[in-house]
Amino acid sequence: MHGATSVPLRPASHGCTRITMDVARYFPDLVENGNPVYVLA
Repeated sequence: MHGATSVPLRPASHGCTRITMDVARYFPDLVENGNPVYVLA
């Protein structure tokens, strides 16, 4: 999971989950290492 300037509305990768740069700035404060993160597409 990483921040990106372009986040497509549909899956466009083979493993990465892109989040907007503004969310990427505070996302690490929302989760701890080992927390499950569920991605719905």
